Amino acid sequence: MPINNPQLPEPPVGGADRYHALLGKYWLDYSRDYPEPHYLFRFNGVDFSPLGGLQAVTGQQKNGKTFLLAMLMAAALEPHSERVRSYLNGLEASEETLRFIGRKPRVLYVDTEMEDLNTVKVARRVQWLCGWRTDERNERFGVLWLRAVDDEPDQKTERWMLIKAAIEEFQPDLAIIDGIVDIVHDFNSNEESGAVIGEIMSIATKRNICIWTALHQNPGQGELGKMRGHLGTELANKSSDTFVSVKEKKGRSVKFNVKQINARNKDVEDFSYEVTADAGRLGIPRIMGNVSQEARDCAQEKADDKMLKSLKWPAHRGLSRSEMARQLAVTSGITSNREVDSILDRALISGILSKGEGKFGKYSYRGICLTEEEEQAQAQQLPFTPPDPEESPAF
Repeated sequence: MPINNPQLPEPPVGGADRYHALLGKYWLDYSRDYPEPHYLFRFNGVDFSPLGGLQAVTGQQKNGKTFLLAMLMAAALEPHSERVRSYLNGLEASEETLRFIGRKPRVLYVDTEMEDLNTVKVARRVQWLCGWRTDERNERFGVLWLRAVDDEPDQKTERWMLIKAAIEEFQPDLAIIDGIVDIVHDFNSNEESGAVIGEIMSIATKRNICIWTALHQNPGQGELGKMRGHLGTELANKSSDTFVSVKEKKGRSVKFNVKQINARNKDVEDFSYEVTADAGRLGIPRIMGNVSQEARDCAQEKADDKMLKSLKWPAHRGLSRSEMARQLAVTSGITSNREVDSILDRALISGILSKGEGKFGKYSYRGICLTEEEEQAQAQQLPFTPPDPEESPAF
């Protein structure tokens, strides 16, 4: 028997039977396996930007949002370019996702706010990073300049209609709308903001593409400030990834700091980039101070080793998990159970620690053994009462 809910709208022409006919399309079959998302990008091994998703870049005016978008476009178009690998160290397109796409990616860039010369520089910046000629167009890279739309009575709607037509015609794998505010009439309208964001999400889902948008933060807010109006609230709620770019100037030195402030997958670590004059006035972004994953793992192992070596290791037995947690809280200020478990997991994999048999097996550090005199001396130096050796670890 149908449920009568007075808050639901009246059934459309065709009666309530139409709803029952449509239901078959929307029942979710959770008994079957669903594939994991295909992420277009990764940074230092962490995936982000799933196909079929909506993503956002925000920040104050003139804080490097478009430079960040240029890096993403170049990484998608030519992931094996020497310049992409050199200048965008750590940022790359996922090889697995590229194989899934089954062709060389196509990128559509839509600019709604800059002068035409600046938009040209963005396009040439991307092509320079790709290793392409900068004085000719490439069939895989479409650029739409919509700042000056013809004198139509409704330029906002006209821009959005042109963008949808371009996506239909160009069939990109990555589409970027640099200036989403210029396709809505009122960015403080809940109804209009929800409708536009919903339509963008629908296009991304049905075409299984990534759609990135750029929207300013409210003026005067810090790096974690909200994006403008109800449009920004809706965009933040519906985006799978949101990044903020912040300009930092010290004397004559300028860099841009990028932070992921929303993520549905693992968090991408913060990074910084500078803008070089390596291609003259184009301005080429280069990620700063990034090291390889191998070097990062090595540094982490050395830090774990130093931290664990400083603990008070008894002569004839190891330490329980709870004993180690207590010591780490005192020596390193680590009080999070999750952080303690991460340290133990890494140390076991790297061989810094070994663990006895069973669920409550004791941990040992690289075979360290103390004499009974040394053990007694260390016990007297502990800033807390030594725990009972038979105490069960707390999880």
